[in-house]
Amino acid sequence: MIKKIAVVIFSFNRPADLRATIESWKVNANWADIYIYDDDSDNKEQLDYLDFIIKNNIVKKVWKSDLSNSGDVKSRGGLYLNMQRAYQSLNEMGVEYMLFTQDDIQLVRSLSSEDVSLLTSAFQTYKNIGQIDLRFSTSSVDSKFSKRGCIVDQKIRIAIPGKNSDEVYDYFAAVGLMSIERYAGVHWLFAESEVANCIQSKKIGLYRAQCVDPFMMHTPWPTTFKRRKKNLILLFTEFIYNHGFYPYEYMSQSKIEQLLSRREDNFASAMTWLTLKNNNLPSGVWNFCGADRKVRRIAFKIKVFLLRK
Repeated sequence: MIKKIAVVIFSFNRPADLRATIESWKVNANWADIYIYDDDSDNKEQLDYLDFIIKNNIVKKVWKSDLSNSGDVKSRGGLYLNMQRAYQSLNEMGVEYMLFTQDDIQLVRSLSSEDVSLLTSAFQTYKNIGQIDLRFSTSSVDSKFSKRGCIVDQKIRIAIPGKNSDEVYDYFAAVGLMSIERYAGVHWLFAESEVANCIQSKKIGLYRAQCVDPFMMHTPWPTTFKRRKKNLILLFTEFIYNHGFYPYEYMSQSKIEQLLSRREDNFASAMTWLTLKNNNLPSGVWNFCGADRKVRRIAFKIKVFLLRK
């Protein structure tokens, strides 16, 4: 069962993050067949690390995308194009499940064959599930699944959105464990944005379930790129808000036992359950948005203010 799953890491110009992510899988799930799809990185350290990975057979395969002649895809980034490539390739290989993740997402605790069997059984039990999200919540405290209209299956330990959910993000995310057979059955093609994929998934009737006992999470205060570059505004915003590389400690056995024994209705918060390695950390609530989003929000607020004048 466990060998029928492929772990796909999508990367772009974040060598320290990618190194930590691969290490987290090697430590916590050494059974994993890892595939890297790189989004045409041009950072020398990143390229050197990818060459090192290939030379030393650290992962199953490295795909280096060349998007230089891809028109609009170049400005948007090639994440969803690479997701389509990975999905088609794994489907042709006969892989049953693909676990899509990214270079800033670490596996923070052991993912065993028993865990995988439990997760994949959800696809047999619920025919309208397309994917299962294995991440912690970005909220500063634990929240309740019931408040989001979710139903918790305590046996399989997943939370399922209500059948009449109006929340578009209940249907799709770029990260998660996905059933290849289920997507192939509806002739799925990845669109070029998360919202477009959410809408597509909603129309088809495939939901995104949530793992009650999460395994992985984005690192906070991530570095980011706008149209694959860092302009002065973006660099200044990252400096002001202390964006950088803040990896996690792996969860201790006692912490894992606390996580598994808590109330099943609680959506586990990263800030509550996880610990960062760095000592010199930004204060306050952990922020998982890139500086590019902050720039857009600030620009929007300025625009609204000027329109009200």
